[in-house]
Amino acid sequence: QYEAGLAKYPDDPRLLVSVARLRYIEKNLPEAEKLAARAAALDDKSLDTLIINADVALAKGDLPTAKSWFDKAAKAYPLNLQAKLGQATVLWQQNDRKGAMVLAEEVLKADPKSPVAIMMKATTLADAGKEEEAIALMKTTVAFFEKDPTALRIKGDLELKKGYPASAVRYYQQAVNQIPADAALRFKLARAMMKDDDLDGARAAIAPVASDPNLPADLKPLL
Repeated sequence: QYEAGLAKYPDDPRLLVSVARLRYIEKNLPEAEKLAARAAALDDKSLDTLIINADVALAKGDLPTAKSWFDKAAKAYPLNLQAKLGQATVLWQQNDRKGAMVLAEEVLKADPKSPVAIMMKATTLADAGKEEEAIALMKTTVAFFEKDPTALRIKGDLELKKGYPASAVRYYQQAVNQIPADAALRFKLARAMMKDDDLDGARAAIAPVASDPNLPADLKPLL
């Protein structure tokens, strides 16, 4: 439908944004980027145009460009939560957790069930050793977090802290299955397996990331 409309009206920024969003969802980022850029050239004040350009840049890993678009959106539409959450996401990925949390807390005041903002806050709590608070917070949106890898990692951390390595292994393994290239998760899984006296499993867990320069010293004997 949108494609047919765009073929008829190729310079309609709303149609360009709609088709760009479809391509973005399809993970066709080059085409999404091209369409989003055309939309911005025609109308760089529309919120939808600003957000799609930001989303595409973020998906490409171009954090400075994504930040620029989200900043423009937040400045033009200061009450828009999508723009604010986008800013928080960029800061989070730039490891500015403090700056990201300031924005995430603002989002949560307006939308207490924002999954992304909740995940940021829950991760911050877990990193501070407050896993139970983190899990309680995530339970406000159970459907979203039930199988989320970050939620599984936090649950694994809590089980390990309680002294249940076998249970921690189950959570970490589920998380690793979703993002197998995540070295930090594999390190956690290996440590839990070692505590559960499963050295072969620990070796297998770190094998795909054995050459990682950040391999912890306590895991090197497994190689």
